[in-house]
Order: sequence, then C-alpha cells, then structure tokens
Amino acid sequence: MRGRAVGPMLGLAATVAGCGASQPATAPRADVASAVFSSSAREDGTLAAARRHLVRRCMTARGFTFPATAPAPPVPAADTPPSRAGYGLYAQFPKAAPRGKAPARPGFRRALMGSPRQTGTLHLPDGVTVKYRSKGCHAEAMGTLYGSVRRYQRLVAARNAVRSVAGERVARDLKLANALTGWTRCMKLRGLPYPSPDAARMGVYDAYLKASDRARVRPRELATAAADRYCAERTEIYPALARAQEDALRAMSSSERTTAIAIARARSTALDRARRALKGAHQGG
Repeated sequence: MRGRAVGPMLGLAATVAGCGASQPATAPRADVASAVFSSSAREDGTLAAARRHLVRRCMTARGFTFPATAPAPPVPAADTPPSRAGYGLYAQFPKAAPRGKAPARPGFRRALMGSPRQTGTLHLPDGVTVKYRSKGCHAEAMGTLYGSVRRYQRLVAARNAVRSVAGERVARDLKLANALTGWTRCMKLRGLPYPSPDAARMGVYDAYLKASDRARVRPRELATAAADRYCAERTEIYPALARAQEDALRAMSSSERTTAIAIARARSTALDRARRALKGAHQGG
C-alpha cells in the first residue's frame, strides 16, 4: 500500500484529497484505502505543480513575479521496507530547485493570501472552528482544483477526521505495537534512536533539506535505510502495519466508508483539473 499510515508509527500526509457528495459505500476497496492511508507521490506532485502554476498565473495577472521554484520532494512513505538504494531521496533532491524567498514588494503577500479580513469560517461537527483565508491567489488556485476554497477546507477536515479515526484503530493493534517496540530497540542498538520508520525517513529528509552539499547526506541515507531494512526483517513491522491497516478498514462504519469513497473520488476530480491546467501551461495557455 502506497502512502503514509496514521497511528503510532506515522504522521499524516499534507496533501488533501477532498470529498464530495455522498456516494454508495460499495466502491473498490482500493479507493477506500487510498483515502484513508495512501497518497501517491506522483499524484501529490501533480497537484502541487498545478497549484504553483495557477498561483503563478494569478500573481502575474496582478503584476507580481511569483518565484518559479520547484516544491521539495515528498517525504517517502513508510509502509514498505526501503530498498538497497535507500529511500529514494538522493535521486529526488537534486531535481528540486532551492526554495525562493518571497519578494518584499508591497502588496505581494496580500495578493497571494488576501487580506487578514478576508476570511471564512467553518464550524465542524466536533465543535472545532476553522478560519481560513478566502481570497488571494492561493485561495483561487485551490478553488480551481477543488471547486471552491471553502469546499477545499471542508475536504481537509473530512480527510483529517477519517484518518484520525483509522489511526486510533491502528494504534490499538497489539501486534503492530510489539513490532514497533522491537524495531525501535533494534535501530537504537545500531546508533539510530528513531521512534518509528516514519521518523527515520524524516530525519534523512531534513538532512537533505539543510545540506549545502547533498552528496554528503547520501551515506546517512544508505546507512539508515540498511538498518531499517535489517530491523524490519527481524520484527516484521511492515507486514504488521499492513495487517493493522486492513483491520482498520474492515472496522470502518458505513458513514466513514462513504466519506472515504467521496474523498477518493474528489481527489480524482482534482487531479483531472490539475492535469488540464498543466497541459494548458505546456501549451502556453
């Protein structure tokens, strides 16, 4: 299963899939799993590239130059053991342009994010109130991809809620907890005191982000991945995670499954819009 699980091991992916109108709870299991646990790095990259293109086009129309830097690569998913080539980060980071700083020209941030007064408010079922910027080029870009910026914010809340519930179920899995304890102990004995496979990947990722010479980080990536793979073989942590996720999916209520299906389908719609936007950009549109 591609992506990042929720629970004792792993954090939530930042990219939002979204949700739409209620759908029958009979969609393929892969769609439900995708909404709850998975996030394709390639699809995330497509959404990110389209968002940046739309923001840049909007800012240009308002008389500003938006930095044409590429986003940093996604953090590798921690749901399968790393290969002998590591986590795949060394190959990705050289392709990512350095992050540019936003110009100090007056009005730039207002054009990008809107005025602090231009906000919307969502009152979620659990009593949480979410405030968000409703205007500006970033809001317009998200509206183009997801239908409206308000709908996008609802999508964030919907996916976070589904993942949180699933994560709690995964966290209660005793076999996974035992495997994680063994993996952590094994890694610590090798001088790598990471609390989870996700943390190991994030540690290497952060090292690449901070390094002026990324070639120096390559040995660390290979050593961490080798230890991760060794400890995973002895604890079977990744199979334990897969089983825990499957159990969490089977335990979903009908309403949770309906939400997850809608999230997956709305993500597909957003991806279609993103691909059209990028196609138009390549054609000079």
